[in-house]
This record gives sequence, structure tokens and C-alpha cells, in this order.
Amino acid sequence: MSFANEIYVFCLFGFVEIDKLVSWVEDEYSKEVQHSNLDFLLNGSKSDKQKYFIEIFEDQYKDFKIDSDEGVKACKKLMVYVCEKYLAKQLSPGEFCKFVCELEAYYTDNSQTGSTYPEFIGELWDYCDWCDHQVLWTHENSPHLKEEALKVIELCKS
Repeated sequence: MSFANEIYVFCLFGFVEIDKLVSWVEDEYSKEVQHSNLDFLLNGSKSDKQKYFIEIFEDQYKDFKIDSDEGVKACKKLMVYVCEKYLAKQLSPGEFCKFVCELEAYYTDNSQTGSTYPEFIGELWDYCDWCDHQVLWTHENSPHLKEEALKVIELCKS
């Protein structure tokens, strides 16, 4: 899997690790290469770095599709990462479910193969369907999310 594909998918959903993004830029572009957004990407805020990386990636990798084999691999890696953050209680149920809903919507809206549902998210979309995305759901009162997150990690790693 291309490192750029992985960073791109993580950026799309706001889970980019800035050090990985900067590392890719430094490896990919020599000091002589000029790109209109390169300075923003290296020296901007986190949101600027994400925004400009996405623009550079989409300009450079026009053929990349979210539901391609490479796209699915990157999405699975992101899914494992987010599930692990949720299980470590670094994301609330609301934040976790918001991500699941955004991934499902983005995936189905941008499918080039007619895919209607990213199978690698298991039943999480259904489990998150009733989530209020605010404060009513806690880690303690939503054990169904924990159980399904564990299943999804295994599904994505297999």
C-alpha cells in the first residue's frame, strides 16, 4: 500500500499524524521542486497541512479511488486505528459514531464500483445509528460498540 494513500485517507477523516505527513512531503519533494501549496503544507497549521496535502495528493494521484484495493486497504488501516482509539477511551462514543457515519457516507458517495456499503465496518453503522453524538452515550452504557469495534479490528486485520 502506498504511504501517500494511507496519509490521504487519514487526512480525509481528520486523523492524520502530522509527522507522517511531513515525512512524506520531505521524502517526495526535493528542495528544488516547487508546488504552490508546499510551503503551507510544511509550515501551516494542522488544518492547513491536511487541506493542502489533500489538494496535492488529488492533483498527483488522480486515479486513486476510495473503493479500489489500495483505498480499501487504507480505509481498513484507518478503521483499526480509530477502533483502537475508541477502545482506549481516546474517543467518545459520539466522536466514534460520527466517524463511522462519515466514513460510510463518504465511501458510498464516492464509490466507483457501485459499492453501497464498506463491509469492513461490520455492523458499526447500524450500532451507531441511534447514537446522539453528544453526551448521552458513554463507554459504560454502550458496550455494544466495544464488542463490535473488537470484531471490526479482527475483520480489518484478516
